[in-house]
Amino acid sequence: MQPRLRLSYGSPSVGADSLIDLLWKLGPMFGITRSPVDWEHDLQFTLQPTSRSVVETVQATFTAHASGNPSYQWQRNTGSGFSNISGQTGSSLTITASLADDGNVYRVVVTKAGQSITSDEVTLTVTENLGIGFMTIGSTFQVA
Repeated sequence: MQPRLRLSYGSPSVGADSLIDLLWKLGPMFGITRSPVDWEHDLQFTLQPTSRSVVETVQATFTAHASGNPSYQWQRNTGSGFSNISGQTGSSLTITASLADDGNVYRVVVTKAGQSITSDEVTLTVTENLGIGFMTIGSTFQVA
């Protein structure tokens, strides 16, 4: 059977039955040492979580997204190493912040097809709620 694809650049020419096969044969010329078939299984973050600063009793949300349809497991480090947060297996983690959460570090481990990657570590900063209210523009108040 004759190869259906042929690439000639000077000599020699390279023939292949498919584009994937052609890329695999040409890969070493360009420093590629993995099969192109593996590329579709690469797991990578498309959105990393970011650190948050909130006032106590306010919700803080961390979000991460990874390629494909992976599973997520959020972890917390309160000063003695990371451990899984029970039931937190979505792409977002929402916490109602307390002063005890101040300085905790969070990350998410993402798994797909036997491959796991870990996100950037992010910190939750929680400040005390001083009881100062908020007003909307146009509202009035009276000082006694």
